[in-house]
Amino acid sequence: MIEKGQLILVPNKLQHPFFYAAPEIIWPENKNEIYFFDEFLFFLEKKGDRPWTTPEVHLPLLNEQWKQLNKSLQSMFAMRARGVKPIMVQAICTFFKYLFWANGEPVVLNKLDSSLQGLKIKPVNIEERLFFMMESKSYFHAYKQLSELFNEQTKQTAKHFAMRKLREK
Repeated sequence: MIEKGQLILVPNKLQHPFFYAAPEIIWPENKNEIYFFDEFLFFLEKKGDRPWTTPEVHLPLLNEQWKQLNKSLQSMFAMRARGVKPIMVQAICTFFKYLFWANGEPVVLNKLDSSLQGLKIKPVNIEERLFFMMESKSYFHAYKQLSELFNEQTKQTAKHFAMRKLREK
């Protein structure tokens, strides 16, 4: 396993300046301090969970995580509070997990355009909308876009799983 405080190279497939400014990180004590922890271990070929292989189990957990982040963001924007960026980044991270895991795949951030194009279950114009959100993460419009994307992705995913269930009967 990886030791706390150890300098680790961010896996190539997770390298994106929005989430990781530098190509390496210092391994924290708490796994929640790492964006895409499960993918991190997977791409480093370490033992760990593979939540994208059982989306029916893990997507509801991500939905709950989004609801908590959404409450925080709503109140922060209502009060025009500072410090919204880290919570927006966490919420965008949660959306990426939901998006990729719904498709049965780990999150891949490197060459994001082609990764997004390969997904079957996704909202319309996902690329443009995500890039807008990432560019404008501290603005209310980005938050509204994220909220809409979550709603659309949830509906698309439910539809996909319902159709798959019908085909299996």
